[in-house]
Amino acid sequence: MTRAPALQHARERVRDGLIAALRAACAAAVRDPARIEAVMLVGSVARGDFDGLSDADIVVIGAREAFESGVFADIDRPVDVLVVPPAQWHGAGEADADAGMVADLRADAVPLWP
Repeated sequence: MTRAPALQHARERVRDGLIAALRAACAAAVRDPARIEAVMLVGSVARGDFDGLSDADIVVIGAREAFESGVFADIDRPVDVLVVPPAQWHGAGEADADAGMVADLRADAVPLWP
């Protein structure tokens, strides 16, 4: 096995472990399931091109007050939480200034909850 495939395999194991930890934390973070449509992992960890300094970027599709972001303290890297209303996540208001950013986030999103 050459060095590049070994590094890729190690990165995949780290990513898989991080996703599992984030899923468990998200299950605890959702305070009101009726007000949260989904929680997604986006960014470099979702794409698989992260490094040791990368944070984990989470998008909560729903109401901010229905999600407790403090549960991520035990994750081994910083976790940034962005809350997006469901209509914006699904592309309503595509003329909105943030529409391009949200479309980019959707492209690589990995479901964490439900």
